[in-house]
Amino acid sequence: YPNKKDLVELPSYLRKKMDFIPVKHMDEVLRVALPKPKR
Repeated sequence: YPNKKDLVELPSYLRKKMDFIPVKHMDEVLRVALPKPKR
């Protein structure tokens, strides 16, 4: 995850309030952002 190192550039108060999920491909982003509804 090459961009993970860039997280240190964010202020710590923001990093504490957000969840970061490292991904390598767009399909991973979509699975996290748009989960399948529970039945």
